[in-house]
Amino acid sequence: GDMATAAKAAARLAAIAEPDSETTPTATALALSVRARMAAAAGDSAKALEMLEQVQWAHVGRVAAAEPMDRLLRADLLAAAGRNADALRWYATIGNGSPQELPLVGFAALGMARVNERLGDRAAALREYRRVASLWGQADAPLQALAIAAGKRVTALDSVVQR
Repeated sequence: GDMATAAKAAARLAAIAEPDSETTPTATALALSVRARMAAAAGDSAKALEMLEQVQWAHVGRVAAAEPMDRLLRADLLAAAGRNADALRWYATIGNGSPQELPLVGFAALGMARVNERLGDRAAALREYRRVASLWGQADAPLQALAIAAGKRVTALDSVVQR
């Protein structure tokens, strides 16, 4: 939540100009990523999506945590914008790359569950809510709360499906 420090960090990253072929593009990608998160936190989803679309991860390779977090943020922003099919495609990429993506799988499953429920695809929503409940059922308290909420959605959707 410290936007001033985040803005300074993004500015420092954007100013990096090393002769190394990988350093400068990586710093630029990270600066855009930080600025996109700042825009999203400020409520400007359109600007955040625009910035994420400018990040050139393919040209710098994956940065262990930042690149998959950008994919998750992009999926969340697309879902919030009602671009459900695009959101589902981005959520589906989480967990298919490096092992560092594994902590994000539950968040992607939760996003897919919500989008599928919004689309009226109860079977897909149930599958993803069950996945969230399973992944986070024994996790730390904040994630357990999400697992419990997912379990409640399973119960509610199951009762609708079985009618």
